[in-house]
Amino acid sequence: MLKEFEEELLELLKDFNIRTYLGEFEDVQNLATCINGLEASVLLDFESENYKDLENKTGIWKLYILTHTKSKTPKHRIDAKHKLFDTLEKIDKELLSAEFNNGFRIELKELKKIYEGVSDHGYLSVYARTLQSGFLPKNDFLRI
Repeated sequence: MLKEFEEELLELLKDFNIRTYLGEFEDVQNLATCINGLEASVLLDFESENYKDLENKTGIWKLYILTHTKSKTPKHRIDAKHKLFDTLEKIDKELLSAEFNNGFRIELKELKKIYEGVSDHGYLSVYARTLQSGFLPKNDFLRI
């Protein structure tokens, strides 16, 4: 169920240049080098799941939304941040209107800035949006 749901999320958000997060931010010292090498503006990461009872479970994902510019000037940095906010609002709208095969809607949770900085490489800002959704085994959806 988790794999299928993640694949649905990636397909839903493909117009936002999304891909799976693969540890790009683990080395905070070298985070600024993402400006030059990172193609995606949105990264999806599975964070956790927990069972509410024997069958019902909740999955939690993080969406990392990033913006960058090679320019360090305040105007370009502000423009980049505003572009990130516009992208975030469009993503939220897509997620809130989506109907997923798991039969549950997405719950948008916390949005938090996880990095913002200027280096020799330019400016990079990264926000993380927490997403949550419930799951039931498929046969429970269609009981008549």
